[in-house]
Amino acid sequence: QVTLRARLSVVPGGQAVARAVVEGSPDSLPQLLDRLAAQLLGLNAEVDGSRVASMTSASLPAIRAYLAGREAFRGGRMEDAVQRFREATLLDSTFALAGLELSRAAGWTKSDGDVGRGARIARLGRDRLSAPDRALLDALTRQWVSAPTMFERWNAVVTAYPARPENWYALGDAHFHWGPLAGEEGSFARAEEAFRRGWRLDSAASGASAVRNHTEGTTKIRMEMA
Repeated sequence: QVTLRARLSVVPGGQAVARAVVEGSPDSLPQLLDRLAAQLLGLNAEVDGSRVASMTSASLPAIRAYLAGREAFRGGRMEDAVQRFREATLLDSTFALAGLELSRAAGWTKSDGDVGRGARIARLGRDRLSAPDRALLDALTRQWVSAPTMFERWNAVVTAYPARPENWYALGDAHFHWGPLAGEEGSFARAEEAFRRGWRLDSAASGASAVRNHTEGTTKIRMEMA
């Protein structure tokens, strides 16, 4: 067995911003180096720790494309995010996490083919996803039953994994878009609270724009409904 350790440091000063370690047999050194680099890339990009493990089985070019897609998604550049997540899945067709994010990002665009393709890749690689991402996958692919069922499933996800901002944004989006149509009482207040919970966890993410635009959007929808 060999153990490889690495760290990224800020210079000058030398403060470590990310540390990674991998272990394996000496004859798998190239694969170990790729896994080490994947860990460092993910940690430096502030990817959730449970997702770093899902990344390390993918190829480095696919990981770079995935991280670029993640940055675009957090910035609200959905078309760019879809393109980069799609690139990641084309570079590595077993990259389940990229498939999950492709399906999620494509849901904000008119790319229905990418929604289905991403979901298929994620389902095929379900065992390589973390428990929170499996819950996210289930909620995304099984939500279109009824409005009450949709709200119930997203509430279950945020209850089980409250530290994941994307879950709060999805819950807020469900209340915001489908609550009024379903006759849900206080749907906009529920949406605002969910958006704010997500924003407090990650104010750089795309859902933050939903919070900023909430008042304007609510007024517009109320006027249209009236």
